[in-house]
Amino acid sequence: MSGAVALFTCLPAFDAHVARAAPSAASADGGDDSRGDGDEGHGIVGGALDDAPLPGVSEEATEGGATHGPTLDAVVALANTRGLVCTGTLVARDVVLTARHCLPIVNVRVGADPRRPRETARVLRAETMGANAVDVAALVLDRALAAPPIALRRDDRALPRHVWLVGFGATDPRGLRGMGLRHRAMVPLRDLDCSPSESNRYGCSGVELVIPRSNGADTCAGDSGGPVLEVVGGKPRVVAVTSRVVRGALVACGDGGIYTRADAIAPWLDGVLKKERGR
Repeated sequence: MSGAVALFTCLPAFDAHVARAAPSAASADGGDDSRGDGDEGHGIVGGALDDAPLPGVSEEATEGGATHGPTLDAVVALANTRGLVCTGTLVARDVVLTARHCLPIVNVRVGADPRRPRETARVLRAETMGANAVDVAALVLDRALAAPPIALRRDDRALPRHVWLVGFGATDPRGLRGMGLRHRAMVPLRDLDCSPSESNRYGCSGVELVIPRSNGADTCAGDSGGPVLEVVGGKPRVVAVTSRVVRGALVACGDGGIYTRADAIAPWLDGVLKKERGR
């Protein structure tokens, strides 16, 4: 997972030790990753390689035609000057939603294997929400990408029974090994907010939700900024953005995570997109 979210100024600043950004795994210009000998997985702990459509997603929903079909190429790998560090989601052809603590990001890579990307783009600038408050950022790209964007969930009704975690992060519960390929895992979703009891137990805020430990499936280092997805009407939709590990976790990855809710940030993101369209 990644970073830290806070409800405006009520929570402490981001803590790098609980964030789910990753040590650089590949050079920003496409060099080798750092997966260790014997690693078979790359990405979500307890997940599977993302080489097929999500169940329930129709090909028409992606608007990607034969080239991309119904795959999740809108979930992209993000690199800084040292290499791959985070995950993001195309929410417009030239705008990527990710976690604030992932910044700075210099380029975006499209495809399940960022070493052999289908497309790349440079980041022109980053927009953030609030004054160091909420763990989200919008990356404005230098070009429009062909991968079809994914819309945000905009209300907290009709709780989905299960959601998908997607990202390029580590598969080692310590968060040290396996970063490099896009993985996904389906997990149950208990609720869409952070109750007072959850806030005390897990350390979440009012703009976040918690996905507790679920049979070992969890986001990990490098998955920061990636999406929690549901499928509605044959289309994937962003429910939340990966932020950080829960308070009191005994392992870096596997004990559950905290995520910034898409419905809470949708008005801010609308403003970013409107400003970009007006340029």
